[in-house]
Order: sequence, then structure tokens, then C-alpha cells
Amino acid sequence: MVFFEIIFPVIFIIGLGYLVGRFISELDIKTLSKTTIYILSPALIFTSLLNTTVTAADAGTMFIFTLILTGAIFVVSWLTGRIMNLSRPEQNGLYLSTIFLNAGNFGIPIALFAFGNAGMEREILMLVFQNLLVSTLGVYFASASQLNWKLALKKIFQLPPFYAVTAAFLLRGLQIEIPEPLFNALSLLGQGVVPLFLLALGIQLSRTKLGSHLGFISAASMIRLVISPLLACGLVYLLGAQGVTAKIMILAASTPTAVTATLYSIEFGAAPDQVSAVTLFTTVLSMLTITVILWGWLL
Repeated sequence: MVFFEIIFPVIFIIGLGYLVGRFISELDIKTLSKTTIYILSPALIFTSLLNTTVTAADAGTMFIFTLILTGAIFVVSWLTGRIMNLSRPEQNGLYLSTIFLNAGNFGIPIALFAFGNAGMEREILMLVFQNLLVSTLGVYFASASQLNWKLALKKIFQLPPFYAVTAAFLLRGLQIEIPEPLFNALSLLGQGVVPLFLLALGIQLSRTKLGSHLGFISAASMIRLVISPLLACGLVYLLGAQGVTAKIMILAASTPTAVTATLYSIEFGAAPDQVSAVTLFTTVLSMLTITVILWGWLL
């Protein structure tokens, strides 16, 4: 029942996007992605956070969780790279493949279907925290040169979710209510995020090839889909998280490699073939692993 009620709707829409990507080659995935990232996603984040039931304590716990989990996976990936004797670009590609989880395209729909609006609200916060990491650490891990902090800082302020979060918390803090027609319009925009996220993911995957980097793919997939959830369980216990918040943190840590990792690897030449292959493989395999995690631990 877990598979058909929660996972199947996600697979169906991703599969539809995959077919569209295969048979309509002239479809511009960049336009679809930018529409989602710059218009629909900020609308969803803004309206969700404006009326969120997530407490400041829970939000703080999720932020600390994200930082510690990122550091722990970095160490595991560094050790794995040393053991495998990876080149510098491959090592940076491994970081991208393992650290950056797909809290958006994949995590939000699963959280919504599994835990309702309360789960989606928390997963959106995980997405915001992940975006902050991707905009800063992503530049470092993708680049073979030293981190350009000016570029990293600039990328934070280029992220629409940053302004959506700021505006939502500012209005909440000042106890200012926006006009209902405007809120309804933004809510309507936000409702388009989940299907477009999944369609965009399917289209992107249709243009990705596994290649022959089996050792790299296996190592990255093991870290992303097995070690990461185990680390998350330990962190949830240590941080004392409970209820839906704890479940969402484990769920987020169990999601596949973010599509953003592929984009960074292509831009900076950080083993793009390997990272793209890991993104595809972990997305497909996570259908099974997340079903087991939901059925065995979270539901």
C-alpha cells in the first residue's frame, strides 16, 4: 500500500516527463525549470511559510541537522575518494553526488503524499536550507579551484527562495497580513510546483546516460541512499527530534542526488558524466529504498 499510495504517483509523473523528454526533443527544459524555480517555487515557499505550523525550535533543529549531515557525508565521501584514488574533478563530483539531496523535485511530493501539509511545510524548509548550501558549498565542490566567496555570496542573493523566505518571516514577525486575493493567487501558483518539479525531473533524466563508471556510481549511490539515511537516524536521536519533524529529516536524507548537482558538475567540469549517471541511478533506485524506509521506519 505504501508504494501505490505514495511512491506510484511520483513514479507516474516522472515517467510521463521521461516520455515527453524522449519523444519531444525540442522541448526546452531550461524554460520549464526556470519557470518552476523563479515563479512557482517562491510562491509555494512564501505561502507555506506565511501560515506554517513549524515552530522556531523545529526549524532550528532542521538547520543544525542539515549542517551536521552535510559535514558527515563530506567526511565519508572524502575517505571514499581517497580509497578509490579519484582525481580532483572526480572527487569534487563525488561530493556533489552525495551531499546534495533532492529535497525539491523528489522530497516535496513524497512528503506531501506521506505526511500531508505538515510534512510538506517541513520539507520546504529542508529545501530552503539545501538551497543555501548548494549556492555556497556547491561552488566549491564543483570547482577545481579555490572557493570564490564573492561568487558564493552572490549566488545566495540570486536565489528566489531567499527572498520568499525573508518576506514570509518578515511579514510574520510584523504580523502583517497580505490581501486575500493576492494570497489566493500565490497559493494557486504554488500548487503547480509538485507536478512541474516531477515532470522536469523526468525530462532531465530522459537526457541522462548511465555510462560505464560503475565503481563511481556504486560508491556514490551507497553513500546517498544507504549511509545518509543511517547517519540521519543517528542525528535525529542525538538532536532529540520527534514526530513529523524527525520523519521528514530522515526522509530528506534518503532522497536521491539533486539535479542541481548535475548542473554544477557540467558548469565546472567536475566529472559531469559520472554525476549525471549517479543522479539517474539514485533516482530510479530510491523508488525502492524510500518505499522500504517509509514502510519500515516512518509510517
